[in-house]
Amino acid sequence: MLGWIRRLFSPPRPQPHPFTEQARSDDAEVRATAAMQLGDLREPWVPAELVRLLTDLYAAVRDAAREALRRQQGAALPVLLEGLKSPRLEVSVVAADLLGELRAPEAVEPLLVALKYSERPLRNAARRALERCGAVALPALWAAQAEAQPWVREQLEGILAQSLDATGQPAPGAVPGAAAVAVPAGPTAPADAWKVCRTDDTGNTFVVNDGLSREEADRLAAEYEACGHKQTYRVERSVP
Repeated sequence: MLGWIRRLFSPPRPQPHPFTEQARSDDAEVRATAAMQLGDLREPWVPAELVRLLTDLYAAVRDAAREALRRQQGAALPVLLEGLKSPRLEVSVVAADLLGELRAPEAVEPLLVALKYSERPLRNAARRALERCGAVALPALWAAQAEAQPWVREQLEGILAQSLDATGQPAPGAVPGAAAVAVPAGPTAPADAWKVCRTDDTGNTFVVNDGLSREEADRLAAEYEACGHKQTYRVERSVP
């Protein structure tokens, strides 16, 4: 009796949004379409739903969710920071890449943690993201050099050289205990000219593809890493 009375006077439960229901459809094409539509919806629950779709079995759904998260821009920042800690690489790697595009100061320290302690695919994604953060990340990168492990220090030096070249900022004074960063000299490559490099287990580096836009290069490097290769892939500015 009391339960019936409570139900009578309780407010009705909110109905799920139609896009949410479509995002959970058995049809992959419907899920992909729903993901794209969710990208244009400004509701606080949308970024979390899109992150869930990053784990979908179908690449078209995952790609749609990634693009939709990109369109959410700053609204996706809290969810992407949480996604960076996900044990699933299909979530954490995408979160790192999108955080790099946002260039949010709040993302720099979490990306440094990912660079130091994560699996290789996420480490590489964190490096790309820190490069894209540009001037926002420079103070934290300089501070981190003195306490980094040798491999991490090498990555930080590469990021710093790339960032200083891209921003045109002069290098600050040397950090105690850190190796000097060599800023490339000579003519500057066009802003949209980037290449994907691969370093194998013996330390040899090869250019996989050149003459790409930054977005194309980042996507190609992420695709190689997602295939489970043991080599390290990184994105660098092309030199004319």
